[in-house]
Amino acid sequence: MTFTPGERRTYALTLPMQLTPGEYTAVLTLRSQPPLYAQTTVKVGPGPFVTDLVLREPARAGQPIGLAVAFRNIWCSAVTADLRLCGQSLLIRDAEGNTVYDNKPEKEVCRTDLRPTTVPSGGLRVTPWPVPPLKVGWYTAILWGGAVKRFEVKP
Repeated sequence: MTFTPGERRTYALTLPMQLTPGEYTAVLTLRSQPPLYAQTTVKVGPGPFVTDLVLREPARAGQPIGLAVAFRNIWCSAVTADLRLCGQSLLIRDAEGNTVYDNKPEKEVCRTDLRPTTVPSGGLRVTPWPVPPLKVGWYTAILWGGAVKRFEVKP
């Protein structure tokens, strides 16, 4: 195959195996004299983060709730991202479905520069989310676009 100067071609490649989600570098080598190379970064699969809500300690009535957001990197490569919680929406409802906590994310925009955090492949980044004290009972915390956690506040 001959390429004229400035010519562009698009090729599709089907791999015979499943790749783990992550970021890969694809390198194309043309057999020429001298050999020519082209490379690109390819992101495969969902992710890179799966979020979960976790309680760092048992929830007790009258005490701040130790809720945290856990970001698990499911990619086969390290990922650098801004994982601050400003601008995120957390809603907590009691057993009857009444909203008892809403952080109003439109009032909590990120007002500072980006703060990149690197999380290794398979790694976990846990960020505390302070929640005011709640009464005894069962609650459901909802992180919009992500996780749901049902938990009990004990006396």
